Amino acid sequence: MCGISGFISTDIGTENALQILRKMNQTLNHRGPNDSGVWFDVKSGVGMAHARLAVVDLSSRGHQPMLSIENRYVISMNGEIYNFPELKDELEREGFRFEGKSDTEVFLGAITHWGFEHAVKKTIGMFAFALFDQKHRILHLCRDRMGEKTLYYGKLGATFVFGSELKPLLCFAGSGAHIDVDSLYLFLKFGYIPTPKTIYSEFFKIPPGTIVSISARNIALSNLPEPQKYWSIADVAARGVENFITDSEQEAVNELETKLGKSIARQLTADVPVGAFLSGGIDSSLVTTLIQTRQTMPLKTFTLGFPQADFDESDHALKIARHLGTDHTHAYVSADDVLKLAPNIHEFYDEPFADASQIPVMLISRLARKHVTVCLSGDGGDEIFGGYNRYTQMRTFLKLKTLFPAINKFTGDITRSISSSTWENILPYLAPFLPKALQHRYLAAKIQKGLDFLDAKNHIQFYLKAVTLWENPPMPMRQTSANLPQLWWENSRRQKLPDLIENLMLYDQVSYLPDDILVKLDRGTMSTSLETRLPYLDHEIVEYSWRLPPTMKIRGHHGKWILRRILEKHFPQGFFERAKTGFSFPLATWLRGPLKDWAESLLCEGSLNRYGFIAPGPVREKWIEHLEGKRDWSPQIWAILIFQSWFEKIRLK
Repeated sequence: MCGISGFISTDIGTENALQILRKMNQTLNHRGPNDSGVWFDVKSGVGMAHARLAVVDLSSRGHQPMLSIENRYVISMNGEIYNFPELKDELEREGFRFEGKSDTEVFLGAITHWGFEHAVKKTIGMFAFALFDQKHRILHLCRDRMGEKTLYYGKLGATFVFGSELKPLLCFAGSGAHIDVDSLYLFLKFGYIPTPKTIYSEFFKIPPGTIVSISARNIALSNLPEPQKYWSIADVAARGVENFITDSEQEAVNELETKLGKSIARQLTADVPVGAFLSGGIDSSLVTTLIQTRQTMPLKTFTLGFPQADFDESDHALKIARHLGTDHTHAYVSADDVLKLAPNIHEFYDEPFADASQIPVMLISRLARKHVTVCLSGDGGDEIFGGYNRYTQMRTFLKLKTLFPAINKFTGDITRSISSSTWENILPYLAPFLPKALQHRYLAAKIQKGLDFLDAKNHIQFYLKAVTLWENPPMPMRQTSANLPQLWWENSRRQKLPDLIENLMLYDQVSYLPDDILVKLDRGTMSTSLETRLPYLDHEIVEYSWRLPPTMKIRGHHGKWILRRILEKHFPQGFFERAKTGFSFPLATWLRGPLKDWAESLLCEGSLNRYGFIAPGPVREKWIEHLEGKRDWSPQIWAILIFQSWFEKIRLK
């Protein structure tokens, strides 16, 4: 795991170019503290920088930017090629020889021997890299299939720039980057900025599974190239649902366990200590189980706990660790920890990003980094195997729409008038009579959110209500463009899957997973130079998951049916019969308490008016309702706080 950056500029001398590259590279030191390198070709004006976190082959033979054996290609790569041992064996059988043991050298050899695109398609891994072909003077930027590693690019006048984060691009841009109001609109709507946009109008994200190629010959005259797909999750889903497996359920369970075991075995390859995040949920527990059952030494596992009992799952994680025999470490998060970190979150995200679980991710990464350099994680299991509550809620929504079409709106109007605090007072008395699936800490908020779904006219509107923070109205922006951006799932003509719930899973895999979950994980872990690996996002696992019938993923009120069946082989019956919870902290309560003063300083009318992007009216209304306990508006408030804090810091630079 590393940081990469670079540019194409034809009007820059070698000494100045190297100085700029070093400056860009310094902004990514947290991603690669073990080594750094720069490379510049004055003829083409192409420069590359690399900050290295050494994980495989710790010697200087893994130094980057790396030149191919015949000096045609130069590469700067972030990530890991998990199947590099198999690729190396194949290349050596065909007469290729290697000097070192790094996956980057093997990948560069594969490109030299088989050609660029063919080599990319043969890889299994997570990566974002820049490859310069000196023969044809073409720079290729490539991002992995599921989007585990981010890659940004843009053009500033006659200069093309790229990087693992926005920092090095901003380093080159100086004050020449401008806030894009459409991107701000999308951020307030979703809490993240969907690909390909960024908060700056000059810069863009390279979509997962694509390659951007740009010629260095006439860079001043060239427009930004369009990304070209080499793999598409939408195509994988369409093919999968047309070719469901015919295996029995038990055969499918066994097959998936074998595939996951193979994925995990590949991802355990490292020359540094390896551990795992263990939250106590299905996904991380299964990853931890399949690791520990394959090795004799206790695996190092890590969990965060919270002083508020409703949010603390560390006891359950500890029970799992004891059952498996792992070397377990856990720590507790306080409001002070959050208050110290929140005002500085912009340093690691570069643009507004408002998934509040970003803070626990950063804190658990700091805990783990004291012991290991690599952590395996269960992220991706919800999106790939149907774990989110909105999938099962979709089924209930469809039934209600069919059975009670005339009273949905009427029921919603009445029940939405009940305040959050009223629900919280009533539910403890109702809890003993509710099904187990409904007995969890988020029930009051889930009821209010669920009632909003009754107004949806179709599954697309249902999904948007499920993932939207600020709706329009009352979107609290002073201005937006005349043509607000429309995301691809909002276009009903793009919906091809026959099962509506699987459409929701596809939407999550296209945007929410790469643009929220994976950005959160990448920034949070790399803030402390920790590499994370995600076995569920091995593209062979993803492709197999789309060949599983929906009933093998979602059954009754439970998602991840097939993952549960695998866990049953390793744990006593009923061990995981618990309501699903998210990896978060008591944000709603802490905003009314220890975080209140910090929040008020950013949400007061003076601050909102001072920066000029956010209209105070809707924000103040929700903030007051939240403080009075009438409704939990913490996700919406958090988005405003993140933007205000971010803009305050960039304004002062």
